[in-house]
Amino acid sequence: MLPPAPADIPKLYQEALALQKRGEAAQALALHRRILSAVPGQVEALFQAGRLLVEAGEHGEAEILLRRALAARPKEAAIWQALHGALSGAARTKLEREAARARIPLGLASEAAPIFRLVAKGETETALKQAMALVRAAPAAAAPAHALGAVQAARGN
Repeated sequence: MLPPAPADIPKLYQEALALQKRGEAAQALALHRRILSAVPGQVEALFQAGRLLVEAGEHGEAEILLRRALAARPKEAAIWQALHGALSGAARTKLEREAARARIPLGLASEAAPIFRLVAKGETETALKQAMALVRAAPAAAAPAHALGAVQAARGN
């Protein structure tokens, strides 16, 4: 199949996102790969294809695509978070250290721990602000949601 024309890429990207939302991952991945065949550095397609590959358990290929996306957008927390899901062992630990140095939230339990400490001290207003910020920064992670739930419970909500 021929690569898409540059003018067709935005439409193909939107179509791929719609497929992803409908749970049609294989079809969405195929469209992202078509986009990348025409524009290999298209960050959004690299990121979305990487996310789909992580979900499919294809961590090696996902890591390659996500590292390319991260090289282009080193401050994009969502890329760091997706890459974190593709890694294990020492590589994952190294990424966690790098993210902490860069102040990129991954949604880890260690990032939520200060919120739980604030709740224990009764500082629920500050805890709520921090929990909301962490949930916004890492919306797919469990630890921020857990922290927010603890804050809301402490506030009687």
